[in-house]
Amino acid sequence: MNMTMIDSSFTNLAAFGQASVILLNSAVYFDNVTFNSNYQSNAGAINVNQTSNATIVNSVFTNNFGYQAGAIAVGCESACCLSCSLCVLLCCHSADVPSLHSREVSL
Repeated sequence: MNMTMIDSSFTNLAAFGQASVILLNSAVYFDNVTFNSNYQSNAGAINVNQTSNATIVNSVFTNNFGYQAGAIAVGCESACCLSCSLCVLLCCHSADVPSLHSREVSL
């Protein structure tokens, strides 16, 4: 499924699911989307599962938490492209990426 998400906001979601937005066999384009203070079991904001792709532009990620990734988790055989987006990462965990604590990353 291909989808475009524009001018959206996800704030204070805590369902302990994989993420606030879960992609499975999908290609999703995010433009001007804000993810703020979401708490999920895998990634606070977006979980890009196998065989999915996410393109993220002009978006903001702040204070999201997940046990595998702070904001975005990307599975095997998946792709995630970020452009002109701001991530404020708190306690980001991943087997492939060193931990980042309270650091802003402009992409």
